[in-house]
Amino acid sequence: MSVEERLAADLERALEPVRPRPGAWAQLRSQLEESPPVPLWHRVWERGISRRQFLGGAAAAAGAALLPAPPLGETPALPQPEPPPPWGVWAPPRRVMG
Repeated sequence: MSVEERLAADLERALEPVRPRPGAWAQLRSQLEESPPVPLWHRVWERGISRRQFLGGAAAAAGAALLPAPPLGETPALPQPEPPPPWGVWAPPRRVMG
């Protein structure tokens, strides 16, 4: 079994308790159609957020959703610094050309 297949099986198992019942989306849609619409701006205003802040946050969230996910593999190791000379051994300082 490949890594992708194992990941898909694990996700299916994890999502099983929250899977909607058959017809749940249709029922929710009909309930939302029956209820009157609530203006979003009044709700945003009640929380003390300006329209510009709200739209900026929504745009940032939408942009973040489009970014590629970071790789799941191992990251390359950083080069290790050179160890210091043993105690008592004098080493001349290195000249860095640059």
